[in-house]
Amino acid sequence: MKKRTRKLSKVIIMLFALALLSVGGAAAMRVLAQPTVVTISEARSRVGTWASVTVEGYITGSQAANVAFMQASDASGPNDGIMVQITNAGSFTGQRVRVTGYVMRESAGHFIRINGARDTNASDVTLTVLNSEIAQIDPIPITLEQARRGFEGMLVSVSHPVQISTRTAGTGTPAAQNHFLMGTGTVLRAELYNPSSASISTIQNGCWVYIRRGHVLNFRGENQIYSSRFNGPAYAAMTGISNAERITVTDISSIPVSRVRASATGTWVTIEGHITGSQAANVAFMQAINASGPNDGIMVQIANAGSFTGQHVRVTGYVQTMQGHIRINGARNQTPTDVNLTVINSATATRIDPIPITLEQARTGFQGMLVSLIDPVEIEAIAGPGAQQHPLVGTGSMLRMNFDTPSGAFSDVQGGSLIYVNRAHIFYFTGGQHRIYSSSFNESATIAITGINNAGRITVR
Repeated sequence: MKKRTRKLSKVIIMLFALALLSVGGAAAMRVLAQPTVVTISEARSRVGTWASVTVEGYITGSQAANVAFMQASDASGPNDGIMVQITNAGSFTGQRVRVTGYVMRESAGHFIRINGARDTNASDVTLTVLNSEIAQIDPIPITLEQARRGFEGMLVSVSHPVQISTRTAGTGTPAAQNHFLMGTGTVLRAELYNPSSASISTIQNGCWVYIRRGHVLNFRGENQIYSSRFNGPAYAAMTGISNAERITVTDISSIPVSRVRASATGTWVTIEGHITGSQAANVAFMQAINASGPNDGIMVQIANAGSFTGQHVRVTGYVQTMQGHIRINGARNQTPTDVNLTVINSATATRIDPIPITLEQARTGFQGMLVSLIDPVEIEAIAGPGAQQHPLVGTGSMLRMNFDTPSGAFSDVQGGSLIYVNRAHIFYFTGGQHRIYSSSFNESATIAITGINNAGRITVR
């Protein structure tokens, strides 16, 4: 009897142990069954491989009824966003989710998407909601140039004002339309009719706006900033920005010349200032209205440049480096193209005195600006008749001027002469040549603004 009891006890213990092993094995299997989560940037890098991936992050809006914008929980870089195929995409706005599917490049839209099927047929991903509470997510501030190179699928704001070149009118029921942005190759996709009480409903061609809430995507060859009004309450809860505030109209029409000079090549800018002369037939010198500092001047590509001397203008174009100096050009390359120019005041009665500077200051700044030199400089040699580059002793700089105009005014200037430069412009030219250009063109307009005629633009010591 005792032996049976001992055997039965052993059996019970063995069964209990097997049960524990079974439970542990199931748990282990469940752990093993968990998918490996990769970063969204890693998922993007697998496009073209049809790899199955699992990513985690936040749904921040919808591009279409079944296409969501998704970004990493700690999104900041240009590859931290992606598009996701899911039914009722907008209903997940602000929620933290895990999705599993196949990385593909949308054949029609050209953007990268996670799809539920291993082909181009739209199919829902496997989605698990990790937290259904709407998170607080601020749009990431970027420039339009950054939007052209990355940030696809991400919630952004544009950190500078942009100008509407063409507002596209809706047809039938108001809907999202593509509105072209001046000089950028990017479109603002938005419904500008809703809410009708907001200032966005007044936007017309030429208006300047701030895009405070939108998503970046590339759609059928177009770079878009899509500012959706759908799921407005969820957007407002997530970002603190209502539909009425997502795009705001601004009266900012220009930025400081000094900021333009520091802008990246290819940046689309608008500035205001005075044209103070011309370097060539189609290149003008322009400076800020209250110019005083070393970065308050710039060169501008415009036909009949000298005819605008003394006028207050607004110009819009691209920042370029051309012929050794920074210039605003009408094209986003180095092909000389006229900028968009608006004359604000055509009067030349405004006095613009040349800014007195040293030659050393001229070598380190004041490009494009109307100046005079405080100290006399020595002519090393007269290069010849007509407008020439005359080297200045011990400076590495050239005085560019025509000593023949007016006739006889500078007949006593020769190699070794000490002169005062009373009216000139500063710029660098091809090959790094530093030029002090004292032009004789547009004398009447130049006299009107400076009080200095051609004969007085330099004086011999």
